[in-house]
Amino acid sequence: SNQTQTHTLSDQTQTHTLSDQTLTLSEADGVWIVSHTHLQPLVVLLDDNFYYQSMRYQIQQLARKYGVGFCQVFLQCPLHVCLQRNRCRSQPVPDDVLLQMCERMEPPNEIRNPWEQQSLTLDSTDGIADGHVQKLMDLLASALENPLSPVQDESLQKEADRRICASSVLHQADQTCRRLVSQALTSARQASPDVLKALAKALNELKTVFLQELKKDVLHRVSVFPEEPVDMEKLLMDVSAAFQRHSHEIVSKHVKHD
Repeated sequence: SNQTQTHTLSDQTQTHTLSDQTLTLSEADGVWIVSHTHLQPLVVLLDDNFYYQSMRYQIQQLARKYGVGFCQVFLQCPLHVCLQRNRCRSQPVPDDVLLQMCERMEPPNEIRNPWEQQSLTLDSTDGIADGHVQKLMDLLASALENPLSPVQDESLQKEADRRICASSVLHQADQTCRRLVSQALTSARQASPDVLKALAKALNELKTVFLQELKKDVLHRVSVFPEEPVDMEKLLMDVSAAFQRHSHEIVSKHVKHD
């Protein structure tokens, strides 16, 4: 959610034993608080999609700033299972939302992102088993025992910052292109349903290719010129102009043939 919320703990709790010490889990509105019954360290579990690694990096940097532990759990599940489960919900979300989420999802990559080394991937296709819970508890224990140091290798930090910059650019470019696709479809709303369907497919294919090429360009730019700040406003203006030019050509082609 883009809104900041204050969470109040519910009265529902679960307990798990780890190394003869008890951890208590309490849930409230997607945020879990894990408290230790003896030394009383505090663990906050953020239950959200965090589909871009840049979103997760912001949390990691916050943990680093205050010298506390950080870890992340990625629930891996096939798209068709997600769609099936969603349809069984009392209030399902549109399938397109899940399709877009699947397309955008960036799983943890500890080789490319050293800061994601404290990550656990669980296959949730068949639900969460007891073994999964134990792995989660082991991960939490490791994070508690290995708090982040406010001072880290500068080269790793700079590399991470460059990738976050590129990810931020691509995220905003993605939003810009989606808005322009919507505008292009609106401009052609008088066309037949078949033409609109073909037009939507062509525009989305253009967006995919466009963003792939932009990603290569941005990653190259921040790698070759790491100290040079990216002019986000100018880049997005250039992206918008180029995408609009190509999308107008596609719209003209499809509407002309209608």
